[in-house]
Parts: sequence; structure tokens; C-alpha cells
Amino acid sequence: MKHNLIFNPVRSQKLVHWNQSGDDCCQWNGVACNKGRVIGLDLSEEFITGGLDNSSLFNLQYLQNLNLAHNDFHSSIPSKFGLLTNLRYLNLSNAGFQGQIPIEIAHLTKLSTLDLSTSFTSQHTLKLQKPNIGILLQNLTELEELYLDGVKVSAIGKEWRHNKTAQKHIEQL
Repeated sequence: MKHNLIFNPVRSQKLVHWNQSGDDCCQWNGVACNKGRVIGLDLSEEFITGGLDNSSLFNLQYLQNLNLAHNDFHSSIPSKFGLLTNLRYLNLSNAGFQGQIPIEIAHLTKLSTLDLSTSFTSQHTLKLQKPNIGILLQNLTELEELYLDGVKVSAIGKEWRHNKTAQKHIEQL
């Protein structure tokens, strides 16, 4: 996976130490495993730039926790995130993503925490228009924490009302 990412090796604390030559990836900083399967990946503040479109990240079918916060991807959120159906925690805050949040995020039905927040002064703006907040929330019935600070949300009152089921589980909004 490391070879598909562009990052600053001088400032990196995790990726720079990942060894592709046979070392057990479960021992790498930022990687959590259970029974030899990668279930957690924390690549926050790794100074990653460029997109994730060709990343092998989306092959990690057992992944439950993913933190890509505080990077600078300069791209849209890939629709391939919808392939990570075992995710329970997804943090893409201040990661430099921009544009429409893909509908495929709604396929992550096991999510309990979703953080898509960005700084209000960021030049990278995320939008939640089509799908709107109602469509996104209707499948995320396990969601307890939702962070959308700085995201341009387009919704009218009835879209919130129709999602009372999802909303009653949300503790942080």
C-alpha cells in the first residue's frame, strides 16, 4: 500500500518506517491487526498528498477503523470507500478532500463514528447535496457520532424529519 501513496518522508512518522520486504505489517506503527488481519489503520498526519484511487487500501476487507485525518489529498473522496463494509470508525477530517461526498459512504452500515469535518477556512470544501443528508443517514443506523463541521450540507426540514430512526442513535452531531 505504501508504494501507492505520495507522502513527505521527512515529516512522516509511520509510513516512512513501513517495510515492504516481508516484515509483518501487523508490527508497523499505525497498523492494528486481529488474527493476522488488518483491522485498523491510522495514517493521520502523515503528510499524504494526491489521491487514493489506485490504493490497495480498498482491498483491506476486514478493516474496522480508518483514520486519514490531517493529510492533504487534494482530491474527491473515492467512491471505493463503499467497499470497506466492515468499517466502524472513519475519520477523514481535514484530509484535503473536496467536492461531493459519494453515496457509497452510505454503504458503510456498521459505522458508529463518521468524521468528515473540515476547517471553515479550508480551501478544500466538501459538499453533501446529492446524496443529501437524508439519503446518507437512512442506511447508517449504527451511527452514534457524526461530524460535518465545515461541510456544505444541503437539506430541507423534511429530509431531517424522515430520518428520525438514524437520528435517535446519534449522540454527537
